[in-house]
Amino acid sequence: MNLEASVATVVVTPSTATLRALGATQQFTGEARDQHGTVLPGVQFTWTSSHTAVATVDGTTGLATATGHDSTTITATAGSGSGSAMLTVKLRDDDDCHGDH
Repeated sequence: MNLEASVATVVVTPSTATLRALGATQQFTGEARDQHGTVLPGVQFTWTSSHTAVATVDGTTGLATATGHDSTTITATAGSGSGSAMLTVKLRDDDDCHGDH
């Protein structure tokens, strides 16, 4: 049986993540489900980033690496099913209070 052909949805974990430095990484994982919500083990995913200037993602492992400042959608696809997560890269200096008030 071709599991990828049975995939209706993909649940990506974590659903949101924040990285605070360029080069920092976040591992995303996917869980494939059929039309009844049953988990389909052993499915391989193709991973993409909607904004590679913010983060790249390894197409087979789901490991995202921060490359810039902003937000991007990380998507896992298998067969006709897909799911996504939001990754924000917020550099540490953006939150620092420099005492200039």
